[in-house]
Amino acid sequence: MKNTSLSKSRYTKYCQCPKALWLNVNKPDEATVDPGVEARFAEGNVVGDLAMGLFGDYVEVTAHTADGRLDLGAMIERTREEMADAYPDLATHLMNIHGNIIDLLIPFRDGHCYTPAMGGSFSIKSVLPALFPDDDELNYHNLNPLVQNGGHAMTIFPQIKDMEPEKAAEAREALLAYCHLDTLAMVRVWERLRELV
Repeated sequence: MKNTSLSKSRYTKYCQCPKALWLNVNKPDEATVDPGVEARFAEGNVVGDLAMGLFGDYVEVTAHTADGRLDLGAMIERTREEMADAYPDLATHLMNIHGNIIDLLIPFRDGHCYTPAMGGSFSIKSVLPALFPDDDELNYHNLNPLVQNGGHAMTIFPQIKDMEPEKAAEAREALLAYCHLDTLAMVRVWERLRELV
């Protein structure tokens, strides 16, 4: 049976091109991927390969829901189990972490916390300015233009090794600032959610 549910991704695809959504649902084998999207996927794979190369042997962890979507919760759980197997001295701690991991997407996705300023999106890039509209510290647009979003980060990371030292240092600082803001954003969103309950 064909999955006809309307996820955020499918709704976005519909807004961009209704025919693309129809093709994706009804004739997925005939769908083509935009070359720009393929290039971003390829860059992501380069980043993944570089990361895997840093740590030696690895286990690729994937999991899917019944309708074929990636199941990030199951992937996190399997990753934790793999890490516990690989590092027995940390196993008890790793296995105890599970009850303390909270997906900050859930209260927004499930409608428990929503404001029209989010524009129907539950990504951190939409939630953060909606919850903190006048906080310059939490504004991704105030970051170095080299890295203001995940796409920029995925593009620039594999390029650093081929840059001149001065450019590499600037790119590294831009990446670190972006990662810092992503982390700070999660902390601030968590704090705001705690204030609201």
